[in-house]
Parts: sequence; structure tokens; C-alpha cells
Amino acid sequence: MSTAVTVRRATEAELPWIWRLVHAEYLRRGLITPEMDGMFSHYQHLDCISDTVPLVAVDGERLVGTMTTTFDGPRGLPTDSEYPDETGELRMWHKLATCWRMATDIECHSSHAVSAALMAATAKMLMDHGEPTVLMECHPRHSLYYRKRIGFEIYAKRDETPGLTNAPSVLMVGGTGSYSRLLKYVT
Repeated sequence: MSTAVTVRRATEAELPWIWRLVHAEYLRRGLITPEMDGMFSHYQHLDCISDTVPLVAVDGERLVGTMTTTFDGPRGLPTDSEYPDETGELRMWHKLATCWRMATDIECHSSHAVSAALMAATAKMLMDHGEPTVLMECHPRHSLYYRKRIGFEIYAKRDETPGLTNAPSVLMVGGTGSYSRLLKYVT
């Protein structure tokens, strides 16, 4: 991997590449069983709507990472599936967005440069959208990182995630102040 990774909005034609990367990473972590086509696309109903912004990190011509943000709108959020009550409760008081589908190529894990670049680009985008309250589902083992580094808090927990195996989750919430803190940390 070169030192210059570019993060940009994905094109619709790149969605299958995102689904392949997510499939490879989820399969490697034991979260899914292999799909015949080598793709995993959860929340497909949110992929091609204007409220969803899939970002890709590219190294030359190679896709090395992805992270998606969906802003709350008529089609809802990914968290409406696993955490409907909690998302509805927060929706009553806050403008919401959900960050989801973060994955990096296995060859990029050790440097954290790709994930940091994706998080910085996402933070800038969220600030440009008025700093909505962000919901994010993650494995409980990752929650300490997001609490310490970004200031997100655990809002709810589940023992399993529909569509995945061996995947307990926590719903984390962050908002105003989290984004500038993230940018300070990753840039």
C-alpha cells in the first residue's frame, strides 16, 4: 500500500466492490457464512438513495476501505432494523445519521491509515451536515475505542445481530463535539 490513500464518494458502479470487501472482512472475522457470489450487502434498500453516502478509500486503482453514512429520511436508518425502539426514541429529540459498513482490506489493518482517513472524511461530512447525532452499531469489543477516542457512548446492547453469526452488538451514540475531536485525533 502506498502512503497516499484517497477517500471519495463511491459511485453506484462501485457498490459491488464494496459488497465484496465487506464480504471478505465479515467472512474473515467469522460473522457470516460464504456467499456464492462473494458479496455481502445488508441494508440494500438504503444503498442507492440520496440520504446514503458510501465512501471508499482507494490506493491507486485498488479499493482498500469503505464506510457508509445514512442521514435520516423517509427510508429510515440501518439502526431501525436492530434497534427500532432506541432509534425512534432518539429521533424524537435529535437530527440523526448512522455510520455503518466500515471495512478495510486485511493488508491495511496494521497501519490504521485507511480507517483514520475514512473516519476523518466522515467527520467532515457530518460537520457539513450540521453535526447530527450519530448512531453506530459495533461489536462490544470495539466500544472502548470509540468511547475513548471519539467520545461516543453506549446506548443499548444486543446479544446477536440478525443476518450475522457470533455478532453481539452495542448501539453507540455521538454528537456535537465528537466530530472535531475525531478530526483532531486522526489528522
